[in-house]
Amino acid sequence: INLAELDVVIQKNEPYQLYRILVGYDGDYLPDLDSEESRKIRDEKITKIVQDISETNYEEWLTKILLIIKNYPDTEERGEFNYFRKLLNEISKAKPKIGLKLLEEKVFEPFIDIIIAGIWCSTEKETAKDILNDWITQGKFLPAMAVVFEFISEEDLPLALPLIKKLVKKAKTEGDVNTLNHLVRAIGFKKFQNSIKDLQSLLINIIQALTDLKNTLWIQNIWYSSESLFASLSKEEWKVVLDSLVSVPNLNYEAEEI
Repeated sequence: INLAELDVVIQKNEPYQLYRILVGYDGDYLPDLDSEESRKIRDEKITKIVQDISETNYEEWLTKILLIIKNYPDTEERGEFNYFRKLLNEISKAKPKIGLKLLEEKVFEPFIDIIIAGIWCSTEKETAKDILNDWITQGKFLPAMAVVFEFISEEDLPLALPLIKKLVKKAKTEGDVNTLNHLVRAIGFKKFQNSIKDLQSLLINIIQALTDLKNTLWIQNIWYSSESLFASLSKEEWKVVLDSLVSVPNLNYEAEEI
């Protein structure tokens, strides 16, 4: 078989074409196009998949999806699955009942954060809140809440804050610095204007928890937005920040910025 014939065979292989859409970096998909155009085409294809999947054909789509991630546990380049994560998020957002079905499949545990984040952004926000509350109580999937926080809008903050405070308390009790640092990183992404004081108070609470756990990685996760987040701290709040900085062995660029 020559290369042209082989290419025709590959182009007609539907499972493989689906895999190519959902797995791989921007430059891998359509190398003849620039990243922006390639990204746009993939996003359009993901939108069509989301439109097509339904509770009626769920099992059929589940079979296709499971084929795509069967080697995921052995994958070192997890970044290659960013489009797959986007698909799960968009499905859960547009069709939360299917998102809830995905949560029941153990194989999707590595993607549970992006699925529950999609459900949070859907019409089933209250259901997502109850699920997250249960997880925090049980100490399950704690970093998932930190990822959900990246998707929270400013108007959702009053609903989310009690959950996040409960998560901080749980993570502190369990010595879970990973979850706490995930939350700091999520706060760093936020550009809230009216709720800046809420974010500051939350951040100071987390920094104190991390300091108690002798962890200062929060610096790397927040330095780039520290100017706005630390702009109006009280003297007591600044003391929490500076006390944490005292334990940093070397004042690198990021710590120096703060």
